[in-house]
Amino acid sequence: TGLAGQFVRPRWQPSPPKQPEHSVSWCSIGVISWGGQNFADVQHQGAGNGQDVVTTQEDLEVMTSFYGPSAMDLARQLRQGLAVEQNRAALRASGLALASVGALLNVPEIINNVWVQRVDLGVAVRCEARSAYPVLNLLDVPGSIKDTSGLSVNFIPLT
Repeated sequence: TGLAGQFVRPRWQPSPPKQPEHSVSWCSIGVISWGGQNFADVQHQGAGNGQDVVTTQEDLEVMTSFYGPSAMDLARQLRQGLAVEQNRAALRASGLALASVGALLNVPEIINNVWVQRVDLGVAVRCEARSAYPVLNLLDVPGSIKDTSGLSVNFIPLT
């Protein structure tokens, strides 16, 4: 969008800074939902004691809110800029893929007793999440096999 870094702020902060004047355009951004797909890919890696690597695709809904006199123009620039391949390449370099871009929502609000132009734009991105869990390898199986006639067959441990 061309906004200077000090005018792009995290949506929620422990100690929020003073908001810019109503005549200044700025943006807040934050993840509002984080969902995963129902089915994960689980791969067992047998080296050492063994582990399962669980890979899921996660969907993040990011809400951007633009404030000030240029709010609509800035939101449109972001929406159009996300269509540019080199911008999507930068997302991919960060491990994210653009999934969808929502509609521009005109939602002015009162800040310090003054109506301020606000435009919200939702952006959905997808990322891959991997987690490893220790799952011991099966090293040997001592035991016996018994059939329904009561005959018991013992065998040596498998290694």
